Amino acid sequence: MNIQDLRRDIARYWSQSRVSCFLRCSLQYAFRYVYRVEPAFTPAALSLGSSVHRVMEMVSLLRREGDIPTADECADLFAEIWSRQLQEDRNIRFKPDENAESCRQQGQQIVRTFRENIDEREQVLEVSAALAVPLITSGGDILPDPLIGEIDLLVRTPEGQKLIVDWKTAASRWPVAKEGERGKADREVQPTALLYAYKMQHGEVLGFRYDIVVKNKTPVFQRITTSRTQDDFDRLVAIIAVIDAMTRAEHFLPNDTGFMCGDCEYADACQNWNRDRRRLVSCAA
Repeated sequence: MNIQDLRRDIARYWSQSRVSCFLRCSLQYAFRYVYRVEPAFTPAALSLGSSVHRVMEMVSLLRREGDIPTADECADLFAEIWSRQLQEDRNIRFKPDENAESCRQQGQQIVRTFRENIDEREQVLEVSAALAVPLITSGGDILPDPLIGEIDLLVRTPEGQKLIVDWKTAASRWPVAKEGERGKADREVQPTALLYAYKMQHGEVLGFRYDIVVKNKTPVFQRITTSRTQDDFDRLVAIIAVIDAMTRAEHFLPNDTGFMCGDCEYADACQNWNRDRRRLVSCAA
């Protein structure tokens, strides 16, 4: 069963994207997942990221069969997929300094960079693998709704370690961990959710790696590994339990200081939130 099947067949569920969205802005989460407000536009960065992901998924499927496309072939594949993405996505909004053509060129550079940094010694074990597991608290209670997720890539390294790999594009370099501190990857919800789900479904605790292309004029590649403990898993379940309670009570607030406000597809709905709140509550009932 793939992730689309899980989303269709499971009426209520949690995912790392839902949890991350709530922690970033609970009102954006409410518009997207509770009130089902139609987004005003699709950010170009989201469309670009989706196209890159589709290319890397196809490349990884070919790698599993022993056939690795060249960088030029990856760039050609991106151009084809980007053309389809422009037709599929609703009302793509570009920033003032970009357009469909500049995004195509940037996307081709990104997939070239990903391809050039593939470690061909790694063995591809799974591509786009779906997970669905119960959420169990440290006290043994089971939350009402399960956690679902999708692994971009599962590999075995030349050293024999199994790693979950996630592809990311970023506007700037990710800060890495310094001594006594945690880096960005160590604070992300995604590794915690996917490593928890894999452990619950397969009984193994794996490592996690981000393969990141920074969207500079000349793209930069970062490879960052991170790990999680049982305490991290317990903390995640506890956070989801609180989010669930707040969702059921419709306790949502705008995050007016959020760095993503300028590109938020729910900006108009957010500005009207205090005036439309009674109507939104009625729609969610």
